Amino acid sequence: MSARYVPALDGLRGFAIIIVMIYHALWTPITGGFLGVDLFFVLSGYLITSGLISEYRQHNKINFKNFYMRRVLRLLPALVVLLLSTLLYIWFTTPEQFVATLKEAGVAFFYMSNWARAYHLYPLAWFGHTWSLSIEEQFYFLWPILFLGMMNWLKKESKVLGAFILILLSLFLERIYLTHTYFNIHRLYNAFDTRAEALLLGCFLAYFLSHRTIGSKGKKILATFSFLSLMILFLLFFSLHWKEKGTYLYGLSLAGLCSSILIMELIMGEGKFLSYIFHWKIVRYLGKISYGLYLWHFVIYHALKRWDFTNQEILFYGGSLSIIISSLSYNLIERPILSFKKNFA
Repeated sequence: MSARYVPALDGLRGFAIIIVMIYHALWTPITGGFLGVDLFFVLSGYLITSGLISEYRQHNKINFKNFYMRRVLRLLPALVVLLLSTLLYIWFTTPEQFVATLKEAGVAFFYMSNWARAYHLYPLAWFGHTWSLSIEEQFYFLWPILFLGMMNWLKKESKVLGAFILILLSLFLERIYLTHTYFNIHRLYNAFDTRAEALLLGCFLAYFLSHRTIGSKGKKILATFSFLSLMILFLLFFSLHWKEKGTYLYGLSLAGLCSSILIMELIMGEGKFLSYIFHWKIVRYLGKISYGLYLWHFVIYHALKRWDFTNQEILFYGGSLSIIISSLSYNLIERPILSFKKNFA
């Protein structure tokens, strides 16, 4: 089961990966570019929950085996190719680092990178960016079970919405508490509980939209708020820093809320400006290959840094090479393997 395909959401993915790639090239003005990941989180939560809602309405249950197999087919093959390719590169260029990189690859493969970074369990030079993939996989493991429990036990829409709000509020307050009393920056940035709020916002949005419609007046209001949300996101991209308390006190929540409004507008709104931007073919194409881009760009950037490329050169050459490799990955690995998803529909 999957959510209705909305082309503009590919454009939103493309926008998010562009921000992340510029940020990882250490282009100084975009100090808050890490928030592009939170946009991905909200979108992932929305899409996954939309699929779960569709399946539950049709069958009154969730097939966990099929759900997990679809996630494995979507995410694991490209990751394995990245890990093996990087290990091969290390073997031929700096063999003395092979064992350390192999351990890194193990952490990334088992989706434990976020906890390794949060508590300094093992340094991740090549695969540090997989912290966000780890959070998503941990979410994918837990959320279908929790979602089914909410649907079966709470049943009423008002109770389910109340449960969503309670969970979101709990996550927000926990992060506020940890920020004020236990300001471990790596714990706040990488841990599942301190970053899951964005994923749950997407889940809440999917459930809310599946039970609500918006009239013409509401759509006009939504168009205004969505434009303001895009402006606020740009402001956050250029003003926040991952080491500042403000990021965890209000920044992450504000970015998640603005991302939710953008998604809502692209799905059911009438704002021509945003629709035009996120329907650009190049941005939509980057969105389609965004998973591969996220996997490959960080590793390629790291390799170029070791060869003393400047930040601008890393962005241009590293970004170009990332697009080429990600296109190959999408067409030769990801799409062919995704054809097997029909066996787990």
